[in-house]
Amino acid sequence: MANSSGPLGVIRQAGIAALIAGVLWLAIALFAANADPAATPECDGMRMVPGDKCIVSGGSGDSYTYESKLSDQREGKARGEQQLPYAVALTGVGAVVYTGALAGKLRTLVSR
Repeated sequence: MANSSGPLGVIRQAGIAALIAGVLWLAIALFAANADPAATPECDGMRMVPGDKCIVSGGSGDSYTYESKLSDQREGKARGEQQLPYAVALTGVGAVVYTGALAGKLRTLVSR
């Protein structure tokens, strides 16, 4: 990264960190918001039907029902949709702060 000395360098680093975090958060929120809440749940590669229960083999020994899996899918989609405005805002703030710090650095260089 460019020289980070001085307040503009710190602001620029904070801006790029916010921008990167915002883009990652936005990607995850978009993925969750675009999930199909009515997709048929699967258990070990087999499609489940209402009333089915899936017991997860392995160390955890967890289990879930067809209905609980559909509920989880709907909640995941809703959470993704709720997070979208915050992710967009963080991405925008990061872009504005980073761009502003770059413009300030250019202004400083030109005035020398």
